[in-house]
Amino acid sequence: MQGVPHYLSCGGDGQVTEDGTINRIVGISGSPRHGFTELFVAEVLKQAREISGLDTQLLSLAGKRILSCDDCKACNKRDLPRLCKIQDDWYDIVSELLRPGLVGLVIGGPVYTFNPNSKLVAFMERFTVFHQRNYFPDAHSETAPDWSRTAAGVVAVGGGRNGGQEATMTSLINWLLTNGFAIVGCYPRSSIGVSCYEPTGSTAVSDERGIKLAKILAANIVKTGLALQGAPEEKPMAYHEPADLSLLGTRIGS
Repeated sequence: MQGVPHYLSCGGDGQVTEDGTINRIVGISGSPRHGFTELFVAEVLKQAREISGLDTQLLSLAGKRILSCDDCKACNKRDLPRLCKIQDDWYDIVSELLRPGLVGLVIGGPVYTFNPNSKLVAFMERFTVFHQRNYFPDAHSETAPDWSRTAAGVVAVGGGRNGGQEATMTSLINWLLTNGFAIVGCYPRSSIGVSCYEPTGSTAVSDERGIKLAKILAANIVKTGLALQGAPEEKPMAYHEPADLSLLGTRIGS
């Protein structure tokens, strides 16, 4: 089976903001190979591009060297010369999420014992570097961008129809929530994401239900992501900062 390139950017009609930022939707395939996870993530991007004309970008962890966080505490210190001390391919992928104009994100993974695969888990856990300054004011590491205006959804591919996709998608959603993304699912279908089934040994995409869910998720990412672009950008409050309770009533409308 032929997959898609590990890094593929497809131009839409080119929605450019006043400051020259190109609005786009990024997809990440967390599979260690160029297989069905990559194809289904690419399908969501294709549908989003056709619906909105936005540029899309597909990133794959296949063939990439992604090491897990070893809790070395280096990102708590001022003198760290780079975002993370570990030297691998992690930042090559992450840097694409740090550029402005990220309207939407779709992240997908294969099911490994009712969980995402280890390479994808390692990729996600390294995002702890963005949270260090919230707990350690002197940390060198930068804080994460305001991803609250980025609509995000998930894909999981299993070898059976009920092969652990929902458990895997829940793990991906928890990571998105931890990093402040605006989560969307496959409403009005009762699915939290694109749950796909491709039997072992398949050589072509045959899951029609999965393809339909990909189209629904793409539409929800586009609709929500574009709507959120008009929201004001806010710097997240650091954990060590005192809470301004005077704003509570105005934020909840009371």
